[in-house]
Formats: sequence, C-alpha cells, structure tokens
Amino acid sequence: MPQALGIRRRGLETMSTTTIDLDEKTYGQLLGRTLPHVIHTDEESERLTNELLRLDERENPSPEEKELAELLTMLIDEYEERRYPIRKASPNGYVVQLNFVFLREGRTVSGHFDQIEIGRHS
Repeated sequence: MPQALGIRRRGLETMSTTTIDLDEKTYGQLLGRTLPHVIHTDEESERLTNELLRLDERENPSPEEKELAELLTMLIDEYEERRYPIRKASPNGYVVQLNFVFLREGRTVSGHFDQIEIGRHS
C-alpha cells in the first residue's frame, strides 16, 4: 500500500487570513503551468507535491507563488485525508493497535497510553 508523502510544513504553506493583491497575469501563468485540480490518484498527488516542493525551495517566493503553495497544500492535504484516513481510537485503542503490529514483528508494547514501553518479545 502506498504511504502518505507526509508533506513537511516549513512556513510557505501557512494559511493566511489577510487579503493580498495578486498580479493576475503572473498568477494565471503559474496556474496554467501547474494546472492544480482536485487530486484523484497517487500520481496526481506526487506531481502536485513536487510542484509544492519546488515552490518551497524558492528563496523569496512572490505573493503569487505563496498563494499557489497554499492552494497546493490544501489540495494535497484533502487528498491524503481521503486516501489515508486515520481511524479514530481511544488512547488505549492505539496501544492495542501498536501491540498487534509489534507482535507480528516479534516485539511487545505494554503499559498505559501515557507510558508505553516497547521491548523484544521472548
């Protein structure tokens, strides 16, 4: 099963609450080159993730690039939430899930959810 890419937030993708003036021509060119849209496949997610990473490497991104990065982040996050849902469980339920996984690997998990001890299964 493919794993979520786990985009690391570094500040470029931080959602702003202020209105900014964008140069429509510049932003339109960025959109035309990037073609962001609702993501349906891992391949589309990877392509847009690579675009986001490229923007994140920019030393001084323009307001238009920052806006595009925010849009890409929202699209990628939404896709990963749909594609790789995290099941809700109680804290003790997480210990049970961890124990199941670790037992398959010959390891054990013991303790209460706030003090988990991981060791080798003998």
